[in-house]
Amino acid sequence: MNFLKEWKQRLDHKRFRPTSSTGTPSGWNPFDSDYARIAMSAPFRRLQDKAQVFPLEPNDFVRTRLTHSLEVSSVARSLGVDIENWLLEMEYIPREMIGYIPSILATASIAHDIGNPPFGHFGEGCIRTYFSKKDKEGILFEKFNEKEKADLLHFDGNVQGLRLLLRLGLAKDEFSYNLTFPVLATVIKYPKDSITGNKKGNGVSFKKYGYYQNDKDKYEEINEVLGLSNERHPLCFILESADDICYSVSDIEDGVKKQTVNIDFLIDTLSSHRYYDDNECKELLQKIKKLLTQLSLERNCSALIAQECRIFSQRQMIYSCINRFKENHESILNGNFKEELLQNSPSFKLRKFFGEIANKNFNHSTVVKSEIIGERVLTSLLERFITAALSDDCGDDKTLNGKLYSLISNQSKNAFEISNYQNVNYLKMLMVIDFIASMTDSYALTLYRELNGVG
Repeated sequence: MNFLKEWKQRLDHKRFRPTSSTGTPSGWNPFDSDYARIAMSAPFRRLQDKAQVFPLEPNDFVRTRLTHSLEVSSVARSLGVDIENWLLEMEYIPREMIGYIPSILATASIAHDIGNPPFGHFGEGCIRTYFSKKDKEGILFEKFNEKEKADLLHFDGNVQGLRLLLRLGLAKDEFSYNLTFPVLATVIKYPKDSITGNKKGNGVSFKKYGYYQNDKDKYEEINEVLGLSNERHPLCFILESADDICYSVSDIEDGVKKQTVNIDFLIDTLSSHRYYDDNECKELLQKIKKLLTQLSLERNCSALIAQECRIFSQRQMIYSCINRFKENHESILNGNFKEELLQNSPSFKLRKFFGEIANKNFNHSTVVKSEIIGERVLTSLLERFITAALSDDCGDDKTLNGKLYSLISNQSKNAFEISNYQNVNYLKMLMVIDFIASMTDSYALTLYRELNGVG
């Protein structure tokens, strides 16, 4: 396998149309402008009011999707620098491409959660449940093919994120943010359609799906130009690892702040039979006990310990991911690597330990209450706006359906109106999803209250 040739193709900075940007700053590579396009966009700003774990959280310490995305970007860039240096040393990439990989990873990272709906992962589940109930009732999907129906039944924030990047940017043409193909490909964690994907046991890229049928042609062009053979872009594994590391280690700080976990829980869990034979977990346990002795009189003892645990664990997992990538470089590049990088790495049990903290956080009463609210909010909004969009009088602003239709965002309507996809009802449902998924937690709740006359 000619690694140099393969990497050159994977890093091809083609866009759907040639960039019209002028006056590019000196020293920028072809991917740096992509970062600016996302960082200055409205959907990225809205992430400040979208839940990472705790919806509608008044405490500004706890992470949102925005702060999480920035943390992922920082870690992914660091991983990218280390891996790029190794690729240069091995002569797998040319020197004129120095900086490409860290820049792609930093940009894909700030975009990776941009399609998530209100109320976090629970919100994704609410949308899937809504369409599943409609399917069982035998309505909505009468003229849909199996892939169109599966797109909605298996709604996923990653798929919606790709759609947003491809179609929902504020632009004068149909090219949205017109991002480079490697950035878009790195965001696509599951490069399958909704029938081929959503299958467990076939490898990590089959776990979910990656694109709507309306976006199939665009996906296929990206896939062909970069030579991906319907498999993940190599840098997708790095982004996934950075995401995994950040949301894992952040759980300990957020959990301690919200008092869903305490130091005794950390010690008891790490001392259990599940972790006592793991070297990294043993080292973390010893570190916690030592810090507890040293900091016992400090006012912020628990927060300081949580912070030190995050730093230690993040470093360990980063080291594991870098080594795992190097060890499996060829199979990652040719599309034969079927696992997450942290899976079966030396940090696997350390990651599992943080999963127990995440479960404690997700089961906290404030999260549960917010999720119950979120289910009612999203179900109501979906029902109202889909009914309006599919109605015959949606264009009449004197009717209730017409008034509701007028509230749908211009970007969502524009994506619907300029598409030449044949199934109009499918497009209308995507339009409503575009509108609702773009909402912040607070706006979704406010709109629900206004439409239902709730004070």
